[in-house]
Amino acid sequence: MIIDCHVHLGEGEEAVEERLAAADAIGIDRLVVFSGRGGGDGNEDVLKAFQAHPDRFIPFGWFRLGRDEPTLIDELAERGFKGIKFIRPDSAYNDLRYFPTYERCAERNLVGLFHTGIVGRRDAHQFLDVDTERMKPIKLDRVMRRFTEWPVVIAHMGNPWHDEAAMMLRWHHNLHSDLSGSTLKYRSPEYLRSLLWWGEDETYKDKFGRVAFEKIVFGTDVAPGTMQEVYDDYQRLFDAIELDADVRAKVMGGTMAGLLGMKA
Repeated sequence: MIIDCHVHLGEGEEAVEERLAAADAIGIDRLVVFSGRGGGDGNEDVLKAFQAHPDRFIPFGWFRLGRDEPTLIDELAERGFKGIKFIRPDSAYNDLRYFPTYERCAERNLVGLFHTGIVGRRDAHQFLDVDTERMKPIKLDRVMRRFTEWPVVIAHMGNPWHDEAAMMLRWHHNLHSDLSGSTLKYRSPEYLRSLLWWGEDETYKDKFGRVAFEKIVFGTDVAPGTMQEVYDDYQRLFDAIELDADVRAKVMGGTMAGLLGMKA
């Protein structure tokens, strides 16, 4: 099973069909989808798409840290959402005021998907108090040490703080990362291999005996027209570093299926 763990749904039925058509052309079986516009209306769109295509979409709710109440997590879980997307917090991810939200996610086994690293610039950001510093990978260290069994994925491997993100992946067994964004465009396979080095030697395997690339998951985070390009970028990386077939399968869907409690 191939799972794309990072898909902004878009608005309207046409957007839904475009994403399904792109996935079909590539051979992607399931798509983790969340709103591209945030807030309650966006969550409703995601839930509607999931209900129409439950065999293809995996719904993640959009939660605004510092604005939404933690009880929203309970509501989203009860309505069928399988994970929560976090981005553009009002303060750093490690703010203790956010811990009741994280605690609810962990208790409900909702996968956390955190944007990490630089965030795209939009005109509206001058009114939204957006600050990339709050979303550096290291800002999740305090969180992962507290919630040791909560399945979490960081988006973009902390771009451009890839080294910081890689060390977080090494030390936190329940933390994973996709390589969406521009990482696969300007970082070489050799560079990524140098960061994700551990596990080939028994001395440096993690507590579950995994190699580093078993902490990586497939995600596109692009419009339907360029999903194939991102898919191809992943394959070029695998070929360049001669990644074992079983680990490739885990990156492309097996690991994410496990985080979601699904059969790969």
